[in-house]
Amino acid sequence: MVMAIQSHKEQIMAIKTDNERSIDRMIIQYEEIEQGIKDKPRRDPTIPYWAIWNTRHMLLNLHRQ
Repeated sequence: MVMAIQSHKEQIMAIKTDNERSIDRMIIQYEEIEQGIKDKPRRDPTIPYWAIWNTRHMLLNLHRQ
């Protein structure tokens, strides 16, 4: 039982770390776009509609718990 809990805890932390890295990459991309360093991609992360529909469902589910 304790091993299963530890395993689940490690999986949750791995998912959380992956999500945080993804968010950090998007923030950097947004800043580069705003500063003119990078051209806007076909899907624009500055548009809320795009951001809402591409948010991982798992992230939303974790916040409910």
